[in-house]
Amino acid sequence: MNGHLGPYLIIASFETVADEVFSNDSQFSSGDSSYNSLQIKVDKRFARGYSLLGSYTYGKSLDNGPAPFNLGPRTRQWPQDPFNLRLERAPSSTDVRHNFVLSGIWELPFARSLTGIGSAVLGGWQLNTILAMHTRLPVNVIRNGKAPGGFEGLRPNLVGDPNLPRDERTLTRYFNTNAFSNSGLGNTDIGNAGRNLVRSPGFVNADVSLFKQFSLSERTAAQFRVEAFNVTNTPHFAGPNTDMSQGDFGTITGTVGNPRILQFALKLKF
Repeated sequence: MNGHLGPYLIIASFETVADEVFSNDSQFSSGDSSYNSLQIKVDKRFARGYSLLGSYTYGKSLDNGPAPFNLGPRTRQWPQDPFNLRLERAPSSTDVRHNFVLSGIWELPFARSLTGIGSAVLGGWQLNTILAMHTRLPVNVIRNGKAPGGFEGLRPNLVGDPNLPRDERTLTRYFNTNAFSNSGLGNTDIGNAGRNLVRSPGFVNADVSLFKQFSLSERTAAQFRVEAFNVTNTPHFAGPNTDMSQGDFGTITGTVGNPRILQFALKLKF
């Protein structure tokens, strides 16, 4: 390690995972998946009143569909043809291409030179943060999620680019719905659109907490805690509706997770 890095520790690793599931007595279909990633971690161990831990993963997960028990109206991942799962080979529904997490602890130095009441009031404060960011998850465009006879997973034909520039995405039109067409397709015809062509909104969340330590005796201390989850009150939008048979196709109508939550606590340490 180069000497100029000082107390910082940088770790990089590559990971490859492959999995294959074969038919058994109760299931005729088979599936396969693969995952490759680059993982980087930067660790500044606690010294001089602060520490930092950052991690970044660049990954790619591919499969030909989720496990059978994950199929359903929510995931919309039924295969077009269960006897030809090569048509389903695409980014996994859990494929997160970029994932970044940064956490830190900082013992506030404001009262280090104070004594008496000033030290008791201003000393002993600690700031903690966790920032998490990751890119969007894929979602699958289908023709009719309520189609009878096992045809819920039929996809349309792809006639254009389904992705919109960032400045053109809105909650009422998050992707290019005109890129998909049912023209010329019968009720049981297979469309040429690939699986999971559209991505949901990304995720950014910051949690912050502030601790104050009070010494009650040689072995006893009290800690006052103020914790803010999603401190910026950033909305975390759900994925867009990808069922072409519904009137809100291409729109985002919900959120995931919680808005800002404040929490106060008193902890006794002994």
